[in-house]
Amino acid sequence: MTLVARSCWFRGADGTLLHFDVADAGAAARGAIVLLHGLGEYVEKYREWFDRAVERGWHATGYDQRGHGDTPGRRGDFDFQDLVADLGRFVEVTRDRYPDLPVFVVAHSLGALVAIVWSGGVGRLPVKGLVLSGPPLGLVEERPEWYRWGIRLLAKLAPRVSLPRGTDPGRLTRDPERRAAAEDDPRIHRVMSPRAMVSTDRAMEAAREGTLQLDVPLLVLTADDDRVVDPEAARAWARRVEADDVTIERVPGAYHELLNDLGREALYDRILEWCDDRT
Repeated sequence: MTLVARSCWFRGADGTLLHFDVADAGAAARGAIVLLHGLGEYVEKYREWFDRAVERGWHATGYDQRGHGDTPGRRGDFDFQDLVADLGRFVEVTRDRYPDLPVFVVAHSLGALVAIVWSGGVGRLPVKGLVLSGPPLGLVEERPEWYRWGIRLLAKLAPRVSLPRGTDPGRLTRDPERRAAAEDDPRIHRVMSPRAMVSTDRAMEAAREGTLQLDVPLLVLTADDDRVVDPEAARAWARRVEADDVTIERVPGAYHELLNDLGREALYDRILEWCDDRT
């Protein structure tokens, strides 16, 4: 990984320390791109993306969300609104680091939902564009109401307890090497606390039912063979977004983790070209 600093830290809106990585592209960089990972992941998993962005002249950065990676705390435990506040704070950190350059956000899955909620609540966005990969506006397998009721009860009685919640790597990517790596990676977790489940579900429902108004360009990437989130729900949501520049693209045959799937190199280049065209 082409990182100039492997152990960097910033403070979230409430003072919590969060870990981030950064790769500098040099004095001639076109801009900076913030990568926001999905549930159970961590930012260093995207080292190929970082390398490609730097090769193409972009500073690349991203952080481990609460309950993930090298950020301290119980795995899979967070309140969704804290994730939203953290993104806003990290964009500020990135803009302070690169004050004269445009900043974009590339967000996957849970990270995409965080970006949606954040962008709908800050007025004029302090970034030049958003790229959403596999946004969870609906699930392929919706949980039954009795299960949801039980989780809501647990969120009141034992809000931080760890419960199994994850997806078989075989349903996330077609790449056999990435599947094997995910099985053996101690920094990937498959648990979630009741308060995290409830707050995330509420955010998903509100985002799905609302209409986002944006003053920056938006690129929405969906996997045609997504086994986790409903790609058509994401496309239907994106078609309702009120913005001057909205691009919706389907990736044929792809599984949920678009940036870790077969053919990801071409997708990296597509994202970077899209950002290039909007600087």
